[in-house]
Amino acid sequence: MKKIAFFLLSFCMLISCKMSDYQAETIQTSNSTLFPNEKSESRQLVFAKLLCAADIDVATCKEVKSVIEKSISLGFDESLILADLFSATKAGNNSYNCPMLLSKIKSVSAETKSENFTNIFNDPTLQIYWPYSDNWDGVSLPTITYLPEDEDQNWNWGIKYMPGNDDVNSRIVMVDESYAITNPVWVINKNVIPYEYIQTIRENASTHNQIITKSSDFHPWILDQVKMTKQYDGIFSAGNNVKITITIPPTTGSLGGTNAVFFTILRKYAKGDGTWVAINRTLNDNWIPEQYTNHMLMVETDGGTEQTITFGNQISDGQGNVTTVSQSVTYEDEDDIINQWLYYRDVLLAQSPSHEYVTSDGKTYLKMHIQQ
Repeated sequence: MKKIAFFLLSFCMLISCKMSDYQAETIQTSNSTLFPNEKSESRQLVFAKLLCAADIDVATCKEVKSVIEKSISLGFDESLILADLFSATKAGNNSYNCPMLLSKIKSVSAETKSENFTNIFNDPTLQIYWPYSDNWDGVSLPTITYLPEDEDQNWNWGIKYMPGNDDVNSRIVMVDESYAITNPVWVINKNVIPYEYIQTIRENASTHNQIITKSSDFHPWILDQVKMTKQYDGIFSAGNNVKITITIPPTTGSLGGTNAVFFTILRKYAKGDGTWVAINRTLNDNWIPEQYTNHMLMVETDGGTEQTITFGNQISDGQGNVTTVSQSVTYEDEDDIINQWLYYRDVLLAQSPSHEYVTSDGKTYLKMHIQQ
């Protein structure tokens, strides 16, 4: 308890600084420690310490579990985004915040009630990630850990909640993939899917699984299901956060362009031979005959420096004449490229209503079709 009390004092000193001190990704603070082998104090580590000091109980765990289940149902990761935690939205079936958890956090000290504190952590790029969350009913109290400074590290220290035990040293555990499978774990890490995209999908939650009303005038290209046989990131990063960019060639009467689709394949589904997961996302709203090909770039997103791929898409004049159009698409150099492929409209139509395709890296399978 003395260590937690000392941390709280340090934390109060930390968040009373000016906001300009927090513009960098890494936050420098006092030399107090809670986890073993702490290095620079990232916001992930600071928030993990704060959760360790909060009085998390069963009701709070159930609340977090409910929000995570909503996230999974929409095709995203098993996580609670901190921007949602600090949301003013009232609790209810359509909310993604956790008022009980927020109350526990704000009760830690006077400083955690401050607007300055909210400004620091009301962040859509930070989240509580609960790997293998469906192994748990929300009753068992979690172990708290965070994304290590070396993001490729496959283990980190965690602090396990044990009611009635105030001795922090006796609750320190080593967290790795095996531990997270057999124990509930909350990892404070980064959200890589754009928050605006997540909000759009939420707003259309009631209809996103029925994405297109059948019409003979439109022929959308739809990604039905995905099966991944590789987990690209470690336990502290998240599941497979996927971005698909479809590049559509310009034709007469159509400017072409790109369409980006994001979704997550949970860790449990990317093991062994993989498990088919329903995606139901539109890749091209209306793939017209003049667009002879569409290009797909599919990556597991990790960030980094922007890179460019240039390729030739093809267009047809309807008279059997095909022209190649040079186009390009961007990704980031730390991303894992899963699929880079030209798809032919006539081939997909012939194999619709649904056909299984393997990606260029050989680790992922797609079921998709063009609606006729």
